[in-house]
Amino acid sequence: MNTYANIRAYKDIIDQFRDFAKQQGLMQSQALKLLLDHYHESEDQQPKVFSNDHPIVQRIEQTISIIRNIEKNQTKPILALLQMLFEEQPQNRPSSKVQASNELSELENHCNLLLHQIQDLVRKIEPVSPPFSKNYFRIQLSNTEYKELLNTFN
Repeated sequence: MNTYANIRAYKDIIDQFRDFAKQQGLMQSQALKLLLDHYHESEDQQPKVFSNDHPIVQRIEQTISIIRNIEKNQTKPILALLQMLFEEQPQNRPSSKVQASNELSELENHCNLLLHQIQDLVRKIEPVSPPFSKNYFRIQLSNTEYKELLNTFN
């Protein structure tokens, strides 16, 4: 004996199917069986689930076009970098090493100078403990020292 089962679908589609079954003079199960048999017999006439006008198909096509655009345009900088890496290096490399070491020593000197300035600034910090408010720190700087610091760090 066959048992019944439920199928979930939109109400307007169910109403159309019930009207179709009444027009054919069949029970709903028989009408569904008739439709399934018809589409199994003519497989080349099955409806397309997604046509080219369907929003999902359009979204997929847009995504594919974006990816193709990225492949065409965004890999050019990477390709140029790879080509530069595989080209032969010029023979005047030692001068670049000397220049790099000079720049490095200049940077080290500048860092040391900044370190000493920061250490001097930290030495000028004094803790203050007022009786009726929270503790805080005060920096003892003159106006000229303050302006010099601003010029140094700007």
